[in-house]
Amino acid sequence: MMQRMAENDDIVTRYMDDSSFQKTIFPILAKEIYKSVLERQE
Repeated sequence: MMQRMAENDDIVTRYMDDSSFQKTIFPILAKEIYKSVLERQE
């Protein structure tokens, strides 16, 4: 569990610090969030 938390922290830190990474990842995250919201409404 601790390793998983550290991996998540690394990804979040990279996302916050790397604008190129943000531009690549944001559309993927947005799509997954949208799908999650739709699934909860069903």
